[in-house]
Order: sequence, then C-alpha cells, then structure tokens
Amino acid sequence: LQNGDVDVLARLTTHNMERDVYEPSTSAGFTFSVPYLYNGLSFGGVPFFTDCANRLDIVTGNCTSLKMCVLDSTTHVSILSSIFANGIVVAVSTAQLYDNFNRALCNVIAGEQFAISTSVVRANGYTGPYSLASNVISKEPVALVTREGDARWSDFVNWVLIGLLDAEERNIGLADASGFALSTLFGPQYQFMFRNSVGAVGNYGEMYTRHLEGIVPRSPINQINPGSSPLIYSFPYGDLQVTGNAINPTGTIQQILDRGFLRCGTRPQAGFGDFNPATQTWSGFDVDFCRAVSAALFGGVTNTVRFIQLSGAERFPALLSGEVDVLCRVTTATFSRDVNETISRAGFTFAQTTFYDGLAFGGIPPFGTCADNLNTIGSCASLRICVEDGTTTIVRVRELFPPRFVVATNSRLETFQGLTTGACNVVASDGSDVLPPSVQEVGYNGPYEVGSNRFSKEPLTPVTREDDPQWSDFVFWVVSSTFYAEEQGITQATYTQMPTVSLFGSQFFLSLRNVIAAVGNYGEIYQRNLSRLLARSGANLLNLSPNGPQHYARPGI
Repeated sequence: LQNGDVDVLARLTTHNMERDVYEPSTSAGFTFSVPYLYNGLSFGGVPFFTDCANRLDIVTGNCTSLKMCVLDSTTHVSILSSIFANGIVVAVSTAQLYDNFNRALCNVIAGEQFAISTSVVRANGYTGPYSLASNVISKEPVALVTREGDARWSDFVNWVLIGLLDAEERNIGLADASGFALSTLFGPQYQFMFRNSVGAVGNYGEMYTRHLEGIVPRSPINQINPGSSPLIYSFPYGDLQVTGNAINPTGTIQQILDRGFLRCGTRPQAGFGDFNPATQTWSGFDVDFCRAVSAALFGGVTNTVRFIQLSGAERFPALLSGEVDVLCRVTTATFSRDVNETISRAGFTFAQTTFYDGLAFGGIPPFGTCADNLNTIGSCASLRICVEDGTTTIVRVRELFPPRFVVATNSRLETFQGLTTGACNVVASDGSDVLPPSVQEVGYNGPYEVGSNRFSKEPLTPVTREDDPQWSDFVFWVVSSTFYAEEQGITQATYTQMPTVSLFGSQFFLSLRNVIAAVGNYGEIYQRNLSRLLARSGANLLNLSPNGPQHYARPGI
C-alpha cells in the first residue's frame, strides 16, 4: 500500500492507534475507513487445549502442553505474547497456519473468529476433533485502509462503505439500487456512485449474508445501529511503545507548541459551552474536549487553550483559514462536510463522535406540539420556526416544512431570542439544545414544551482541517482515550493507569495520562457537564460486551 502497488487494503486489517499513526514496517501512518467488520481474537482447536486457551491457562496440568498457531504480522502476535510467554508457533502465511495445525505443530489456532471457524478449518483439511472457545480477548475493528496524504481518495473509499451501511438501513438493496440517492460531491461523473456500488454488491446486510453468514452468523455488533443503542466505542491501541516520526516542523502541532496555546472554536450552549462573564472562563462538555487536547499537547497544563466563539456559518471558514486549530462546538459529522462543505468549499476531518443527538423542536404551546407532529394546518397554521442558518438543522427543517414556516437566524442566540421578540413560536435545534435552560438563558420564562420526536441524526464530533493527518490523528486519539479510560475503569483519580505512548515522539510520552488527569474519562466528562440536563442514555453509553449494534451510517447521503 505504501509504495503504491495497491490503492486500498481490504484484507481484515484492524484499525488501531499504532497503524493509524506510525506503522513500523513502513514508518508511515495510514487512513482507515469506518469499520466494515467488528471481529475479535479467539481460539479454536483440539477441545481440551481450546478450553485451556479459553481460560488463558498454560500452567495447570496438561495445559502446559498448549501450543498455539498464530499468523505473523498481525495484532494477535503481540497480544498473545503478553499472555502466553511460551508455546506460540508463528506462521508466515494463512496456508502455513492451517498446515501447521494439520501437522500437529500446534493444538490451537488463534485468530479472528472468521478465520478459525469450524467450516474454514475443515475446508483447509483438518478432520480431527475441533471446538471453538467462547471468549473473545481483543477488539478487532476491521477497516479499509488507504495511504495518508490523499484525503479525497480516502474519503471516497470511506463513503462508498458508509453508503453500503446506509443502504441497508434504508432497506435498499440489489433489487432496487436505482432508488438510492444521487450525489455530485465528488463531481458529476460520480453522481451514481452509491447506486453503482449497491447495484454491484448489494447493501451491507446482503454482502454479509452472501459471504459470511455460513461461516460465522451475524452477531449483534455487526448489525446496523440507527442511533438508538450504545455507540461509544474505543479503538484498540496496538504497540504504543514504537517510537514514531518526529512532529512535522511546519505542521499544526508544532505551530501550536510555538504559539504556546491551542485555539479551539466553540459556541455557548448550556452544558456544552458555558461562559461565565464574571470570571471570563469557559466550562462544558465541548470545552472539556478542548482542554483534553491542550493537556495532551502541553504536558497536562489545561489553561493553554483559547476559546473562540463561532456561529454555524463562521466555524468552517475559521477552521480552514487557521483562525482555530480544532472545532469542538456541537458540529455534526456529515457527508458534505467531510468531502466538500458548502460554505468553505473544502473537506474536513472528523474525530470520533462525542455526542449522538438529533433534530428536535421546542416552543410555545401548542406550537411545540404542532412542529413535533409536523402539523401546519388548523390551529397550527401560525407556526413559525426559528433555526440557525449554516447548520444541518436548517437543511432538515426546510425538508420538513414549507418556506413560509421557517425563519432563518444568524446565530444560536438569535434563534432562541425569537421566542421573546415574537419572530417565532418554535425553535429548532439538537435535542440537547431545545431544553428549558436554553430558552431561560435568553429571558423567556413563559409556557414552553419540548417535542419527543427526533427528525435527524446528529453525530456531534470534533473537527480538524484535512491537510494535516498528524494533527487529525492526534485529536482522534485524544478523544478515543477518554472512551478507553471509561471502558477500563480508569478515572481522573487513577489516571496513572493509562498507558504511555511513543507514537507521536518522546515529548508526548505521557499524553494519554495527561488527558485523563485533566478532564477524566468520558463518563466523568458527561456527568460533570450534561447529567443535570440529560440523563445519559441510548447511543451515548459505552457499547460494552456483550456488544450491541455498532455499524452507524453518518448522515448526509
């Protein structure tokens, strides 16, 4: 891949931090799509020894004779070496892996569940007794991989895959692919890209049924999640002690270090970005992610960040121009913003989503209910909806309501002030934003109701420019570290349990510890900032074992 012999890798490659930042055999980082398969390391083999491996037992009785075949140049070698000091037989090819097992050079095969299934092992010539372990001892989110430095190609590959997931969610498949969306974001010559891809191979579910269902039945984690159940998921790390490339001397990280502070684009919103005029300080959920990035950069010092307030229309031009280094301000990750954002006419890079939300309405009774029911007749004919321009929200509201019901505003503040000025009787925003505190803070204290329905997907995600993959990787893994810490039970009080990391160079050796020391894990960040407004639930919970659906199609197709 690195030398250009292939354009994309589609060969059960796990997305981890090591490969993302600095893959040692190539001394390069790579770009990963969303995972197309959530897999995990497990064991299959002679039943007695499979049980030993399942219990991670190499010291009891005959378990001392456990010998394990594993494929070289995989994440599995380092994982198993840390558990089983001896008895590992490394194979240089898949064919050799099965041949070693057939010749009894080992009595257990370690691999991803698809590679060690009974049908696959039998197909490779083994006829003896065989059983599968019940435990899975690693995360293996398998993704398509492209070279860094060609963001448009990486985006194209990623969105073809997301399109297959989206097609299944919409129940569009081989038989009716012609009904799928058109898009010219990659140019008019690719307007049929989604129709063509689904027309060629079907949607994700059809592909799984055709190729994998007979090997390993589709488990819940490989089902589609529309955003209704837990989605917070940390990616595995790989070997963090590999010393990566030096920081790019002209890149964003070095510019921030030279400047002495991070510039973070944000906006006021209860729980997400609260500004205290008396102390001139910011706090909130998004603010904590700014501080997390700053702590990782500056050795744990969290006051090395400047917050720059930006409207919906201002944010992407400000990021593109370098006025800010990162956006942490309730920004939805969408197809167009990833590839060709409409205001700045540029693509951007999104980290892991930190909050899953959706369009909702709040308003003066009965108009809040009118909007929630999409009713514009009778007593609802006077409905007027204030919504901020330059947002995904106004795009969706205009899809739901004729123009005469929609009042475009220049800012979030103007949106909510519309209830006090009489410009509107309903406000439209994310569900987390139309709660009573948002209208109370602009001085509206009259009757108010919030709708129960959600009319869009709004995966709110930190954003960086597309031209500096080293910086985008840094932000991605800072965010992911807060998920990892919560999964591992590591808190702000026990931050020293976080691993050290050399992938960004020795100066960032303690970066992950500094993140958790500064802001805590994801659960602590949520509890501190949002729990008073929104009980944590649904997609904003950890997707823990036994995992629920994890395939999530970001919006915008």
